Amino acid sequence: GGRIVNGNKLAGLGVEAAKLQTEIARDETDLKTVELYWTIISLQEKKKIIASANQLLDTLYRDASGAVEAGVIHRNDMLKVTLKQSEMKSNEMKLNNGIRLAKSALCQHIGIPYDENLVLSDSIGEIPNPSIYHVDHTEAVKGRIEYQLLDLSTDAERLKKKMLVGEVLPQIAVGAGYTCNTLMDKFKTNGLVFATLSIPISDWWEKSYDLKKQELNCTKAENQRRDLDEQMLLQMQMAWNDLSEAYSQVMLSQQTAETATENLNLSTDNYNAGMISMSELLEAQTLLQQAHSQLADDKVDYMKKLTKYKQLTRQ
Repeated sequence: GGRIVNGNKLAGLGVEAAKLQTEIARDETDLKTVELYWTIISLQEKKKIIASANQLLDTLYRDASGAVEAGVIHRNDMLKVTLKQSEMKSNEMKLNNGIRLAKSALCQHIGIPYDENLVLSDSIGEIPNPSIYHVDHTEAVKGRIEYQLLDLSTDAERLKKKMLVGEVLPQIAVGAGYTCNTLMDKFKTNGLVFATLSIPISDWWEKSYDLKKQELNCTKAENQRRDLDEQMLLQMQMAWNDLSEAYSQVMLSQQTAETATENLNLSTDNYNAGMISMSELLEAQTLLQQAHSQLADDKVDYMKKLTKYKQLTRQ
């Protein structure tokens, strides 16, 4: 009834499904690797922001020291700068510890020994417009590994049905034999061909119920395939929405950072002109640092979501 042929086909589907499952596991590993990678890049960017803030604070400290000696400002103003420098040193220490932990996690994840001197030279530059990565989701879903697994699952249920049908079909067995007799120096040969036919009747009723059950399994597999197809389409659309929102957030953060830069420049001019206090200048510097830190976070979030969208659409 074709059970041997269909059994071999079913075994082949199992091997192919195992290979596809391996690819899915590899994709998940790659996505986790990218997330850890960009986390380190984000921390390194924040370290650059703190370094830039320290340069400004060093300049302010020198200016404040001279102003205190000249009696222009109170010693409290210089103390505020000193406290701000201490805060920056504390933040820098926390960032260094965070970078070491993140690098250790990355090395452990990809299976290499941890190296204190591991350098990730990438940086967060200009963010590309996500429109260049947008694809037709209906077509993209056909390239998904999960889609191929659904095909294999449906084919497997059909093959199981064919194998059950083979069990209730009449079975014929054909054989041949050959003998040689040399008794008393007489050489005789005999050939034999035989065939048997068996018709499975005793368990016919049981097999008929098994066939109906397998037909239901085939229908169930088809329904699951349609349902999961729709879920994958929805998953890709949600990933696209997240990517678009992340891009919009980056644009807003860039505007905020530009505004904070202008505010600091204006505050510096006003401080030099004696129009605002040291506290107001330090507040402007803090706002700039926060704006750039938020921009770095938003850019990293965008890169992570871009990676996920490209993976889901098999780009």
